[in-house]
Amino acid sequence: MAALPDEDARLDPLGRAAITTRRGLAHLRIQTVTTMPLLAEALRVSRPAASDVLERLLAAGLVRELTGRARDRVYAYAAACAVVDASAASIV
Repeated sequence: MAALPDEDARLDPLGRAAITTRRGLAHLRIQTVTTMPLLAEALRVSRPAASDVLERLLAAGLVRELTGRARDRVYAYAAACAVVDASAASIV
């Protein structure tokens, strides 16, 4: 999925943390749905680092947490969710 114009700008204030966070966002643009362990493996970072990436993306509004659970969370690329939401709304 192509990047939306303001997505990278939302990560600019993160400073050095933006580097790994942008890598996580790039992964989600391709994979669209992930978990913290899967993201850690894909980015070749520790699980705490992957968790931090997901929390930063969540705070920036670039991912959605789908499960509502405290553990074993599943995250999705927010732009992809918006496309699905719009498609579902047009069907109903």
